[in-house]
Amino acid sequence: MLIIIEYKGEKVKAVVLSTDDDYAAEIIVDDFRTLFHVDQCRHCGLWCSEDDELYGDGYCTHCAVMCGGCQNYFCHTDMIKDKDAELGLICKECHLKEAKKLWGELTDIPINDDEEIDEDWREFLKGTPREDIWHWFEKKYNISVAKDLMGV
Repeated sequence: MLIIIEYKGEKVKAVVLSTDDDYAAEIIVDDFRTLFHVDQCRHCGLWCSEDDELYGDGYCTHCAVMCGGCQNYFCHTDMIKDKDAELGLICKECHLKEAKKLWGELTDIPINDDEEIDEDWREFLKGTPREDIWHWFEKKYNISVAKDLMGV
């Protein structure tokens, strides 16, 4: 049997009694998680036993969500819904990678002297102003074209 005598921060002072009470030992543990084999979810603070798995960088089953792009686990608050619904929820890195991939496609589309695309690209028809497409990128991906895609 374990009896906790003192608890300060993460330090635990406890007495361990044998099952037949023939001996007792006082122990001091620097990290109570070692003593109780528990860890805490980084987002909600839920304590999880060693039987409960923490996902990704330490998220419980309530907070962890797998990214549809990279298949890694992240906190649900850090996820973005893929508006095309191909990947479901994706992490911020995969979201930006998708924007950069499309941006790369757009660089292959010719632009005329009036700053309009010279051929159809995705849902944009020939003659669409380049800035309209830039605004679409910023709205769809919640990014800055200049900062995130052009590196300006």
